[in-house]
Amino acid sequence: SHTPSQLHFYLIDYGGEALRVFEKLPHVGGIFNEGNDDYIRRLLHQLQGIIEERKQFFMTNQIDDFSAYQRRRLEKSSLAELPAVVLVIDRFIEFKQAYDKELELLLSIARHGRTYGVYLVLSVDRPVAVPSQLMSLIEVRIALRMVELNDSLIFLGKSDAARIDPATPGRGYKRGKSLEEVHIALPFESEEDDEQTQLLDEWV
Repeated sequence: SHTPSQLHFYLIDYGGEALRVFEKLPHVGGIFNEGNDDYIRRLLHQLQGIIEERKQFFMTNQIDDFSAYQRRRLEKSSLAELPAVVLVIDRFIEFKQAYDKELELLLSIARHGRTYGVYLVLSVDRPVAVPSQLMSLIEVRIALRMVELNDSLIFLGKSDAARIDPATPGRGYKRGKSLEEVHIALPFESEEDDEQTQLLDEWV
């Protein structure tokens, strides 16, 4: 429902290039992996620059946040369209090990980005991989079945994700203002990883 002028994605793929299937989408500004160190560092600084630029623009025009800007633009079509920008990092623990020096920059993006339309999406195998400072800034969390009870408690504040029946793949919980049960599925049937990737590529 969002055009490429309304929504930009940047994908950092530390999960075996599984996100490559999305590079054909016009919304995707770039997909980077562990061999693209300079590009990734420049991307993080670019996102911080977008936040600072929008911060000054919003202050000058007395706009509270990105949502308020979107409403203002409905009233005043002469305002430029500012896209929402989403940074996706797949397998955050590997990313953190490689870019430990950039963690403060990532924290700044997470802390201030949402106000100015810059969002962060992380995938992790275990929540202990996420520094507590960063975890506290993530308001919306989605957990599939977790083996360790403590992982569910850390991530959701409740044990529900550790009590999901293994016979119901895709079942999970979303923690926002409240805890909701969710079900996540691919738009086709397949149990093999390679076949899933191929079918997803064809679907995209």
